[in-house]
Amino acid sequence: MKASDIFYKTTRGQTEIDSRSGNLSIKQRRVLILVNGANDCTELKRLSLCDNIAEVIGTLIDGGFIDGGASTTSATAAQDYSSQESPK
Repeated sequence: MKASDIFYKTTRGQTEIDSRSGNLSIKQRRVLILVNGANDCTELKRLSLCDNIAEVIGTLIDGGFIDGGASTTSATAAQDYSSQESPK
């Protein structure tokens, strides 16, 4: 996953927003709500105040709640994004 990757909600993701049936954590749900097909990973991290955005996105990908971006597996997503983050 690259910082510029953009994700979109799947049907399951939209159903989760509507019904809260997937047992997502507050952080995962917050990121899912922000996934809109326009916000890239950097923006999702900024808006969600989520330090472990790669892990959360990976969980949402694995759960079938979101899709898109360059990688479709959580392990690749976390590794790729982590290597692109600059130390602060």
